[in-house]
Formats: sequence, structure tokens, C-alpha cells
Amino acid sequence: FAESGAEGWVRGDFVDTSGQAAALAPGTQPDISTGPCGESDRPEAYFETKSFVIHLCQTPKGLSYIGINKSNNDTLTTADVSQREGTYIAINGNYQYHINNETLAVYQISSGSYNQLSNEQVIRHERFLN
Repeated sequence: FAESGAEGWVRGDFVDTSGQAAALAPGTQPDISTGPCGESDRPEAYFETKSFVIHLCQTPKGLSYIGINKSNNDTLTTADVSQREGTYIAINGNYQYHINNETLAVYQISSGSYNQLSNEQVIRHERFLN
């Protein structure tokens, strides 16, 4: 910005118009992360509930599921993921995670029987285009 007289109520002595970029705070690094999917995989979908953040990534071998617990940052990653009628189903041993635009439901499977452990409403979601 060069002072042109058109600034009106903005005083030039209060505003730095030199065009200088802001510096990072001492001890911080710029965020150059490509997100949880990494550099070689493509984000497929993102979901957020009260307790979890879930990223689904498209890999060369199919979908992967990355679930992050908001309270303790524990992370669950599995590549055993399928999609049916708008719902992603991630399998980790005897547990299944069903996520869609409305809910995240967690089931424990025992002898072919499903026991629902939790059910949370999705508060934010995004599905990315191919």
C-alpha cells in the first residue's frame, strides 16, 4: 500500500503498509503437513463427532480409516474398509466402525452377534471429489 490520501480514517502511522510478511512465533515451525493421509494417498472423506475425528483416505490398495480420539489423541488406523450405501465400515479385529454423514456407531462382534458400544452424532463432515 502506498499512502494515497484515500485511506480516510485509517492513519498511516498506525498501520504498517510496508507489505512485510508476518514472522512465525519463536520456536514454531510452519505447518507443511499433508494431513493424516500423507503425501501419496488422497483424502476421501472427513467426519467429526463430539469425541472423534475420522479421516478416510484413498490408497493404491483401497480405503484406509484413521480415527483420532479428541480427548487423548489415541489413533486407530485400519486398511480393512468398505463402503455401502453412503456408510463406511472399518474393521479392526472384533470391532466395526460404521460412519456416515449422520452417525458414528461402534460395534463389538462376538460369535456373529453385534453389540453396539457407542453411537455419536456427526457434527461436521466433508466428502472429497475424485
